[in-house]
Amino acid sequence: MNALEGLKRLRLFARLPDTQLARLARGTQVIHLERNDWLFRSGEPALGFYGIAKGKVLLGFPDSLTGDTIGKALAVINEGEMFCDAIAFLHTPYPVNAQAGAACDIVLIEREAIIGLIAEDEDFALKMFGHMSRAMEKLVYEVRDLKLSSASKRVACFLLHYAPKVASNSYEFTLPVQKQVVAARLNMSPAHFSRALRQLEQAEVIEVRGRNIGVLDAQRLKDLSS
Repeated sequence: MNALEGLKRLRLFARLPDTQLARLARGTQVIHLERNDWLFRSGEPALGFYGIAKGKVLLGFPDSLTGDTIGKALAVINEGEMFCDAIAFLHTPYPVNAQAGAACDIVLIEREAIIGLIAEDEDFALKMFGHMSRAMEKLVYEVRDLKLSSASKRVACFLLHYAPKVASNSYEFTLPVQKQVVAARLNMSPAHFSRALRQLEQAEVIEVRGRNIGVLDAQRLKDLSS
């Protein structure tokens, strides 16, 4: 995959004119990682703006007690998404670790290339700042839910996140990462997360087969999440 192809896979740049994409591509590289490879570690200097053209990346805080380098999960970044934008603007060291959750192609855009496009295109500047504002708003709501919501509500909200766009009372999906990573993301122990899934399964709300989850009653999940 070349830089231009990688940029076109990122939602933020998908509708940019070809001339602007070509200019950005000159300051862009595509990095291929295998599962569990490191993209960067906490404390390393920010190199630019990252986006996922293919695969997924886990962001997390190192756990000083267990030595687990991705122990405190912060986010799972999926295809088409960008991350660490604010860090790139501030030009400060990364506060988190980033690890490939699967084989992936990662787009790295030089800071100067993005700043140059912002300076010359007012519409893109507004789009970029809107993108960062939405990311901040999402993070604020997630922190609120983690602090104020019960464990059952957190799990219900997580499962509803994978509901299809077309309304349906039942659907299936595969967990994008291991259960222990999901548990950490929900601020729960793996045992607590497994127990919550078991309780929902016993109540015939979901069906669990390894990492495959079938939601049998989405309406009851919605009731639990409210």
